[in-house]
Amino acid sequence: MRKIIVVFTLFFGSLLAACNEQKNSSAQDKTVTESTNKKTIVVDVRSREEWENDGHADCAVNFPLDELELYTDTLKKFNHIEVVCKSGGRAANAKEMLESMGFTDVVNKGSWENINCH
Repeated sequence: MRKIIVVFTLFFGSLLAACNEQKNSSAQDKTVTESTNKKTIVVDVRSREEWENDGHADCAVNFPLDELELYTDTLKKFNHIEVVCKSGGRAANAKEMLESMGFTDVVNKGSWENINCH
Protein backbone atom coordinates (compact mmCIF):
# COMPACT_ATOMS: atom_id res chain seq x y z
CA MET A 1 0.00 0.00 0.00
CA ARG A 2 2.83 2.37 0.86
CA LYS A 3 4.41 1.76 -2.57
CA ILE A 4 1.16 2.74 -4.27
CA ILE A 5 0.98 6.00 -2.32
CA VAL A 6 4.59 6.86 -3.22
CA VAL A 7 4.01 6.11 -6.93
CA PHE A 8 0.74 8.02 -6.86
CA THR A 9 2.43 11.03 -5.18
CA LEU A 10 5.33 11.03 -7.65
CA PHE A 11 2.95 10.82 -10.63
CA PHE A 12 0.75 13.73 -9.54
CA GLY A 13 3.75 15.75 -8.38
CA SER A 14 5.36 15.52 -11.81
CA LEU A 15 2.03 16.30 -13.49
CA LEU A 16 1.59 19.40 -11.31
CA ALA A 17 5.16 20.54 -12.02
CA ALA A 18 4.58 20.18 -15.79
CA CYS A 19 1.38 22.25 -15.59
CA ASN A 20 3.12 24.93 -13.56
CA GLU A 21 6.00 25.06 -16.06
CA GLN A 22 3.54 25.52 -18.93
CA LYS A 23 1.77 28.35 -17.05
CA ASN A 24 5.09 30.19 -16.47
CA SER A 25 5.98 29.77 -20.15
CA SER A 26 2.69 31.39 -21.22
CA ALA A 27 3.27 34.32 -18.86
CA GLN A 28 6.74 34.85 -20.34
CA ASP A 29 5.37 34.73 -23.90
CA LYS A 30 2.74 37.32 -22.98
CA THR A 31 5.39 39.60 -21.46
CA VAL A 32 7.48 39.41 -24.63
CA THR A 33 4.42 40.20 -26.76
CA GLU A 34 3.46 43.16 -24.59
CA SER A 35 7.00 44.52 -24.60
CA THR A 36 7.07 44.58 -28.41
CA ASN A 37 3.90 46.71 -28.58
CA LYS A 38 4.60 50.42 -28.85
CA LYS A 39 2.96 52.30 -25.99
CA THR A 40 2.69 55.96 -26.99
CA ILE A 41 1.96 59.12 -25.03
CA VAL A 42 1.41 62.58 -26.52
CA VAL A 43 2.74 65.30 -24.21
CA ASP A 44 1.77 68.94 -24.68
CA VAL A 45 4.46 71.02 -22.96
CA ARG A 46 2.66 74.37 -23.12
CA SER A 47 1.63 76.19 -19.94
CA ARG A 48 -1.58 75.23 -18.19
CA GLU A 49 -3.15 78.52 -19.28
CA GLU A 50 -2.37 77.84 -22.96
CA TRP A 51 -3.68 74.29 -22.61
CA GLU A 52 -6.97 75.48 -21.10
CA ASN A 53 -7.53 78.67 -23.12
CA ASP A 54 -6.05 77.97 -26.57
CA GLY A 55 -7.25 74.40 -27.05
CA HIS A 56 -5.48 71.05 -27.05
CA ALA A 57 -5.58 67.61 -28.61
CA ASP A 58 -7.96 65.30 -26.73
CA CYS A 59 -5.44 62.46 -26.71
CA ALA A 60 -2.63 64.58 -25.20
CA VAL A 61 -1.64 65.20 -21.60
CA ASN A 62 -0.42 68.55 -20.34
CA PHE A 63 3.01 68.33 -18.72
CA PRO A 64 4.31 71.93 -18.88
CA LEU A 65 7.96 72.20 -19.93
CA ASP A 66 9.03 73.79 -16.65
CA GLU A 67 7.48 70.83 -14.74
CA LEU A 68 8.44 68.03 -17.14
CA GLU A 69 10.96 66.43 -14.77
CA LEU A 70 8.13 65.83 -12.27
CA TYR A 71 6.50 63.41 -14.71
CA THR A 72 9.42 61.07 -15.45
CA ASP A 73 7.86 58.15 -13.54
CA THR A 74 4.71 58.44 -15.63
CA LEU A 75 6.70 58.75 -18.86
CA LYS A 76 8.75 55.64 -18.07
CA LYS A 77 5.56 53.60 -18.60
CA PHE A 78 5.69 54.46 -22.32
CA ASN A 79 8.27 53.48 -24.91
CA HIS A 80 7.31 56.17 -27.46
CA ILE A 81 6.82 59.83 -26.51
CA GLU A 82 5.49 62.50 -28.85
CA VAL A 83 5.93 66.10 -27.67
CA VAL A 84 3.98 69.12 -28.91
CA CYS A 85 3.55 72.80 -28.05
CA LYS A 86 2.32 75.89 -29.94
CA SER A 87 4.81 75.78 -32.82
CA GLY A 88 7.49 73.19 -32.00
CA GLY A 89 10.13 75.25 -30.19
CA ARG A 90 9.35 74.13 -26.65
CA ALA A 91 8.70 70.62 -27.93
CA ALA A 92 12.29 70.62 -29.26
CA ASN A 93 13.53 71.64 -25.80
CA ALA A 94 11.38 68.92 -24.21
CA LYS A 95 12.74 66.30 -26.62
CA GLU A 96 16.31 67.28 -25.77
CA MET A 97 15.55 67.25 -22.04
CA LEU A 98 13.89 63.84 -22.17
CA GLU A 99 16.73 62.35 -24.20
CA SER A 100 19.24 63.69 -21.66
CA MET A 101 17.23 61.82 -19.00
CA GLY A 102 17.59 58.56 -20.92
CA PHE A 103 14.41 58.41 -23.00
CA THR A 104 15.31 57.09 -26.43
CA ASP A 105 12.15 57.23 -28.56
CA VAL A 106 11.05 60.86 -28.39
CA VAL A 107 9.59 62.70 -31.39
CA ASN A 108 8.92 66.43 -31.75
CA LYS A 109 5.54 66.64 -33.53
CA GLY A 110 5.58 70.45 -33.60
CA SER A 111 2.25 72.18 -33.06
CA TRP A 112 -0.42 70.48 -30.98
CA GLU A 113 -2.75 71.11 -33.91
CA ASN A 114 -0.75 68.54 -35.94
CA ILE A 115 -1.91 65.70 -33.67
CA ASN A 116 -4.50 63.29 -35.00
CA CYS A 117 -5.99 61.40 -32.07
CA HIS A 118 -7.53 58.62 -34.18
